[in-house]
Amino acid sequence: MRREKIRRHSEFRYYLLNILLFVIILGIIIAAAIIFFCQTQTVKIKGNTICSDKEIKEYVLTDKYDENAVYATVRNFLFPREDIPFVESYKVTMKSRNTLVIHVVEKEPYGFVGSEKGDAYVYYGKDGNVLEVSERLLEDVFRVIGLTAKNAEPKKRLPVGESNVKTILTIQEEINREGLEVPSVTFSKDGTITFTTGNILVNLGTRANIAEKLRRLPYILPKLKKQSGTLHLEEWSEENTDIVFEKEQ
Repeated sequence: MRREKIRRHSEFRYYLLNILLFVIILGIIIAAAIIFFCQTQTVKIKGNTICSDKEIKEYVLTDKYDENAVYATVRNFLFPREDIPFVESYKVTMKSRNTLVIHVVEKEPYGFVGSEKGDAYVYYGKDGNVLEVSERLLEDVFRVIGLTAKNAEPKKRLPVGESNVKTILTIQEEINREGLEVPSVTFSKDGTITFTTGNILVNLGTRANIAEKLRRLPYILPKLKKQSGTLHLEEWSEENTDIVFEKEQ
């Protein structure tokens, strides 16, 4: 009886050792195949419009071992970078054993103001929070002139005063709703807010009743086509509904 137990124990150890040896050999073969046959030869970038393909590649493939496609994919999955300019998130996948694809999801700047020192642009999102502080000037992004941001930090409130932030967002919401082409808005030191659409300079005056003032524009601007001048809305209120157009001489 004792001999049978010893024999069975020996057989178990024999099979266990063989299984472990097989797993080790298989692991070595797979590792070798990955090292020698999965070298990165092609990198494709998708979804980027702000940063160039070269910039994205330089930010994402920073490790010396990223020359291996499998390693680059796994490393970026486990330890993705969070400091790539204008990039909300990204994903690295293998299209083939030698081809990597970097899928980029970009941040969507809603507008920007200048920095206090004048050496950068502070981009904000639809919620009024800072998205990015960058030296890069993006085209076709709404610009706020006359206000500057001091000590702006990503994910924090745009530092131009909460009342100004609310006014900016209200202006953009209204002009977008009405489909107006307005590239920028200007905040003057005396509190006057103006912007240009086509050949018309719109003077909104102060922020008082600003949403209501903006909602009058779709009814007025079509009547001023092919004309140039200043549309005065600064005195408009529920009690005073007069709107004056000062034609350019």
